[in-house]
Amino acid sequence: MYIGVFKKLMFIAASASFLLSAGQAVNAEVPDKSEVVVAGGAEASQKNIDIKNVDPDVSSAEELKKTPLTLQNAIDAAMRGNLNLIYTRFEPEKTSQDVKIEESVFDPQLNLSFTYTDSKDSRSSSYVEGAIIPRNNYLNYNLNLQKKVETGGSVKVWTGSSRTETNSHDASLNPYYVANIGVDVTQPVLKGAGFAVNLAPIAIARSHRKESELALRKKILDTILNSEVAYWNLSAAYAFRDLRRSNLELAKKLLEENKAKFGVGIIRRQDVLQAEANIAEAEEKMISAEQLIQQNNDELLGTFGKLEFDNNPMFAVAVLPQDNIEMPNFEGVVSGALEFDLDMQIAMEAIERSRLEYVVADDNVNPTLNLRAGASVLSKDDNYLDSYKHAAQRKGYSWNAGVDFALPWGLREERARKVKSQINLRQSQVNLSNVRQDLMQSLRSAYRDLEAGIETRRSAARTLALNMESFDQQKALYDVGLVTFRDVLQAQRDLDESKSRYLDAVYSVILARAKLSRLDGTILRRHSFTWGDLGEYELPPSTKAVSKD
Repeated sequence: MYIGVFKKLMFIAASASFLLSAGQAVNAEVPDKSEVVVAGGAEASQKNIDIKNVDPDVSSAEELKKTPLTLQNAIDAAMRGNLNLIYTRFEPEKTSQDVKIEESVFDPQLNLSFTYTDSKDSRSSSYVEGAIIPRNNYLNYNLNLQKKVETGGSVKVWTGSSRTETNSHDASLNPYYVANIGVDVTQPVLKGAGFAVNLAPIAIARSHRKESELALRKKILDTILNSEVAYWNLSAAYAFRDLRRSNLELAKKLLEENKAKFGVGIIRRQDVLQAEANIAEAEEKMISAEQLIQQNNDELLGTFGKLEFDNNPMFAVAVLPQDNIEMPNFEGVVSGALEFDLDMQIAMEAIERSRLEYVVADDNVNPTLNLRAGASVLSKDDNYLDSYKHAAQRKGYSWNAGVDFALPWGLREERARKVKSQINLRQSQVNLSNVRQDLMQSLRSAYRDLEAGIETRRSAARTLALNMESFDQQKALYDVGLVTFRDVLQAQRDLDESKSRYLDAVYSVILARAKLSRLDGTILRRHSFTWGDLGEYELPPSTKAVSKD
């Protein structure tokens, strides 16, 4: 009987001696209740936890080596160096050249040709030739300026001159010069006739250029979002690492207490073993947390286009923000997204191109019917200048008119291309509806994610506060012998889990807001950008820079 009383007195005395030090150890590692601040005015249920990230000024030597990086600097680095973005920035400049290529069809074309011919027969075939062995030489040139017009026709203004010399004694002019000045006009009546058909290739090329500009803007928005997500991924990795570090330090202090208690015979060896296993588990989680930091740091460097095989910098980033977010009006989000969405604008450009391609395909089903007309003035004289002088005085003339007709048998190719263009047009129209459906689905999902994330963060904050209090109570009860160490470990695990869930909730709200702002177009305003102010980010890389590479 006395022995039992003595053991109880020893247990109470030992417990009292460790209670103060244990409570101090717990309070040093578990967020103080004063750090659980009420947010949102009088709403006592809304609580935010102060998440402290690595401070390079007070951290270890390894932490001091990290490069401080703000979110705005991360986005700027990604906009300057992201390789996918740089690749896409070439496209508008490249497609602009396609527009010039199509427009060049209507550029005037200057043609010049010279011909010299020297001929000698073996003998004459009649006395009319005026020589026993006829010999003639010719020198002529032709100069013309030809231009295709928007109606599909062509106009050619031309001039030509020839010099002929012979050994015939019957020639009255030897040598003699012939000068011609004329104009020829050709105009399609059926196939290839009209402004719509002939300007369609230019309009299609311009549509491709506009689509490439829209695709570039889309890539810019994606780069902003991806760099923001990568930035907060790294911040979250640091936060989880700090949580694991805190858990490890707490596990070490619990082990020290248990060893001290075991030394005076208050607890069993099993409690010490459980504390050691708790440390091993905390160290394992710490290793995974450090690996996640390395992985997310590489991901952030990848968005900058700066990831190397070695000697990559490590970044110190901002703490995960916990600012209160008001849910936007869903109707406003939808209207903004419908006006802003670049995928829908790209789909509408595809519809316009399909319509233009159908116009061309429909025209090609027509047979070819071209009208031709031409007229020229000419003169023949014994010297070059007089030949042109008299031609200008219209002493001689020539005119012509004609019709060209062609009809491919059955028009199988042309009809097949028309049907194909009709299918493409219908597909592009369906694609626009599909893009709109995808946008609505993404909007509704992102909106619900943000809404659920805000509510989850509130709930996680309340759960964390309760688990902090529960752990304090379990630890105090353990110190006086009313609960087992397994109960303390379970309370610690519950606290660790609630911390992790709260960090997950904070992180989820940040990502949900970023993704929703990408969809409704407010991501530019959030980062103080407008399309007109992006400047060099929208400009294509210079060809000079490409040649240097």
